[in-house]
Amino acid sequence: MNHLLILDDDSKFGDFVGEVAATESFEVSTCTTVTAFRSSLDLFKPSVILLDLMMPGIDGIEVLRELAERQCRSDILIASGIDLRTLNTAQKIGLDMGLEIKDVISKPIRVAELRAILEKVRKTEEPLNSSVLERAITEDQLFLTYQPKIEFISNEFKGVEALVRWRHPDGHIVYPDHFIEEMERENLANKLTNWVLENALRQMSAWKTEGLDLQLSVNLSASNLQDLTLPNRIADLCEILNVETSKLTLELTETATMEDVSMMMEIATRLRLKNFNLSIDDFGTGYSSMIQLQRLPFSELKIDKSFVMPLAQSQESKVFVRAMINLAHNLGLSVVAEGVEDMPANDFLSTENCGMAQGFHISRPVEAEALDDFRQNWMSAANSAGAEQPLN
Repeated sequence: MNHLLILDDDSKFGDFVGEVAATESFEVSTCTTVTAFRSSLDLFKPSVILLDLMMPGIDGIEVLRELAERQCRSDILIASGIDLRTLNTAQKIGLDMGLEIKDVISKPIRVAELRAILEKVRKTEEPLNSSVLERAITEDQLFLTYQPKIEFISNEFKGVEALVRWRHPDGHIVYPDHFIEEMERENLANKLTNWVLENALRQMSAWKTEGLDLQLSVNLSASNLQDLTLPNRIADLCEILNVETSKLTLELTETATMEDVSMMMEIATRLRLKNFNLSIDDFGTGYSSMIQLQRLPFSELKIDKSFVMPLAQSQESKVFVRAMINLAHNLGLSVVAEGVEDMPANDFLSTENCGMAQGFHISRPVEAEALDDFRQNWMSAANSAGAEQPLN
């Protein structure tokens, strides 16, 4: 069921991706020409396509047009060594064509990053319908992981983002990119959000009794922002579990804020009146992020990973990220960068007075029982680094 078709004239890159994909239970077919790719589309029937934008004789946008005309329903990953701005534009073009563009890959890519992308597009053998998805919620097939956030100014572990995962009955982990949209379509988004909030806040309460006082971030969907009972329900849950509302940040994507605008504004404002924090997630990736930032009472701006990950190589990314940080500061917002994958990005963000960071350079998302180990390791590393600094 998980068939990856690669189109890239660089056979070494294709072989590299194929080797990693094989470890993620993909069957792989690699093409170095568009002619072979066209034949493989019908014969191989890919669930995922990895497409290089820079092909000789025909460019990747032309290939995307062909796929759209074929009404291709495969998940598509766009890869290139070209600048990130062009990559992101290509992704938007593909989405506008009606294609399932799931991510962009900036070459070169590391094994861990590639594996994470492939994990997200790997499909389950069982078709996703309402009964399957509801069982995932009601039969404890879901679990939460927590990605640590570090504050730059103090270098301290300050918070986590709760990320839902599905341990499918067939044994493998299903990532939210593959089931959140289906939850929305089956009117299960509110039920899922209730499950995430209750379990994450219970865990937060447990950490507090253990002396670990953290900020918690949870994502909200478009459906959540059409539910007038949401602000009171979350506030009541916080009161029951003895969690301060100011310790909870609710992350809203641009997509989630484009439904019924008046109702969404009402719900968002009521959440802020109850002292919850609101974060505009994936900032900079949508057409109307600035409009949403002006319209809604956000307290935090979260810079999307597509701008952060290339910081070590891209001067253009540095310009955009610097501008976003300055914008956040001028509006009185806290600022978080996601997708911090290496020390150069970490150092740049610190120099530019970014507030907090999360990403693989700091930690992959971990389950709750592993978080104390992360905390102790981080404290030990921070103390060792401090001891090496010369005294004034």
